[in-house]
Amino acid sequence: MSEIINDIAFFWYGFLTGVFLTITFPLIIKEWKRLNKKRRKPSGVRK
Repeated sequence: MSEIINDIAFFWYGFLTGVFLTITFPLIIKEWKRLNKKRRKPSGVRK
């Protein structure tokens, strides 16, 4: 019985981790790119 519970717990842990990463990873990348853009060039200087 405990083996089945362990399998289910492991499955849900992996599943929730995957969902969490799928949702947060694009947001983190978007934020990171936005911050990089801000840092790289001072306020809209173009020549």
